[in-house]
Amino acid sequence: MKKLDNRGFAISTLLYGLMIMSLLIVLALISNLGTNRKSTSTFVDKIEDELNRLNLTNTGGEYGGGEADKNGHEFIATSAGWYKIELWGAGGGGNKGGRGAYVSGIIYLEENDHLYFYYGEKGGKTKAFNGGGTGSTQNSNYFAGGGATDVRLISGEWNEESSLESRIMVAAGGGGTGYGASGGFGGTLVGGNGAISSPSASDPTISYGGLQSAGGKNGEGSNESGEAGSFGTGGAGGKYLAGGGGGYYGGGASGVTSTVGGGGAGGSSFIAGFAGVQVRNDGEAVKQTSKEFTIHRGQYDENGELVTEQYTPVIYNGIMIPNVNSDVGKSQITKVSGNDISNPPRKGSNAKLKEVKYIRDCVDGNTVDNNGYWLEIQAIKDGKNLAAQEGVTVSGTGGTLEEGSVIIDGVMDDTSSVASISGGGQKCVQVQLTSAEDLDEIAVWHQYGKSNMSFKGHTLSVSTDGSNWRVVRDKSTDTNSAGVVNEVESASGIRYNTFHGDSLGEIPEGNYYIFSANSDNMVLSSYTENDNTFARMSDFTGKSNQIWRVYKSNGVYRIVNTSSNMALEVSEDSGEAGVLIDLYTNNVNDTSQNWNIASLKNGYYTITSSNGLRMGYNTSSTAAETQTSTQEKEQRWKFVWADY
Repeated sequence: MKKLDNRGFAISTLLYGLMIMSLLIVLALISNLGTNRKSTSTFVDKIEDELNRLNLTNTGGEYGGGEADKNGHEFIATSAGWYKIELWGAGGGGNKGGRGAYVSGIIYLEENDHLYFYYGEKGGKTKAFNGGGTGSTQNSNYFAGGGATDVRLISGEWNEESSLESRIMVAAGGGGTGYGASGGFGGTLVGGNGAISSPSASDPTISYGGLQSAGGKNGEGSNESGEAGSFGTGGAGGKYLAGGGGGYYGGGASGVTSTVGGGGAGGSSFIAGFAGVQVRNDGEAVKQTSKEFTIHRGQYDENGELVTEQYTPVIYNGIMIPNVNSDVGKSQITKVSGNDISNPPRKGSNAKLKEVKYIRDCVDGNTVDNNGYWLEIQAIKDGKNLAAQEGVTVSGTGGTLEEGSVIIDGVMDDTSSVASISGGGQKCVQVQLTSAEDLDEIAVWHQYGKSNMSFKGHTLSVSTDGSNWRVVRDKSTDTNSAGVVNEVESASGIRYNTFHGDSLGEIPEGNYYIFSANSDNMVLSSYTENDNTFARMSDFTGKSNQIWRVYKSNGVYRIVNTSSNMALEVSEDSGEAGVLIDLYTNNVNDTSQNWNIASLKNGYYTITSSNGLRMGYNTSSTAAETQTSTQEKEQRWKFVWADY
């Protein structure tokens, strides 16, 4: 949001003062006039609403401090349609503060619908606005967590319970630095844990990231312990303690001994209706992904009081990316389609999710004990988890299914309860819904957070009748000699939704963010150095230099950056590995700009140059380069729609 200097502020204040005086004179002269806005009872209300509307030309904003942020920044939809909302949580304080998360999704708004944006303050020493837990004002080594950035349907003080419970999207803040130890990152469904300054020490314990149903546990130290996170708020630190990041639930503060300190943990993010979330209602976390909220749609009663109604928001194509923003919280809202509420843009792109009654998830074991494990499977339709409804059943094959009810209990963040099938060979679980439905999303959690555990031979299939199966995710065709795709699952789970095409087939032409299997927060980006333009991996920002137009020409793909309109090519067409991938003027006759993109059947793709070498990236420099085929994660790519 653009800031005014002192001179600009004075001029603006004078102009606004004159405008308000003029309007008051008009009011005195024509006080008997009725209003011409729908259900607005007084002319003063009309003036106030129209003055509020002066801000609607700015669809982006960021934390600025002061009264302007206190009760949220109001957004009023000027026309009905589908709007994309993007949020960035604030970074934790200090040079190793955890970075805030990013969330986005599309929502249908009617004309005059009111939303309220609350921006996170970057962590400093005292508590940060919108939930960043306090650091230390007495010691220079301990910092506050960053505040969350969120969208609400009820305005008010940031920490009012009714306002907090009206949040429909939250991007978590990062934890604060503590005695040189890193703060945990603002997470997706679960926040990042804080570090300790001596990693081998057992005292203090680390601080834990916020969950979907509770705040993150605080670090415990023999000298002092901080506070746990809570709903909307990171745990408070102290004299020798770092604060937790804000979030749907905040991260825990650190603990300390006489010689070892720790960083605060990051908060958790939230999108109403997103697989894995647990909405809070009347002061309690419930095992549901959404609920009825209260919304103001620009109407007033005869006494000038707001008229509200009950409303269940449906936010489609939700995306959560952890650990991306080190600065203050910010937002962007953009109208992407004038389609009516029954026709969300891009919905139905994956036809395999239509008429689904049965969901079958299979693994061949894992790299630790060869068993199959499942924390949760969810099936989302219009924001509701159909797999958690009464009458849904779960069964297993390939061995005895233990604790199968865990899979459909609506909870993905309790890693102490897990369903399992032991033994060799393929092991499958099957969820049977109460009826066949057109699903918006399927999400699976096996057992995330174990750095040494990768699952073998994972497949996901759906069926209408339980006999004829449609494969959504197949065994990867890009494994090492042991048949393992060396990828550790995260708290985000494995997701397939109806807004993205069938990943077993070709990439549809369009604009994409291109992620690597080696990182969940970095994307392929263009950058210029010494008048040359190259490609490299960098932290997600959402800017146009990270958006790539992918299309076919003469039977091969071309990958063109939307910011520069320059195409990816191999700078030296020598057929050698280690050659940098750069960008040159898009030329359909230049074969060094031709690429083959092949599906690996598991949601990822390989990108191969005309000389037969794969595009990968150097994990030290992050530069994109040609590589021989090694089946490593940095050679596998995921394409995510960047627009509608």
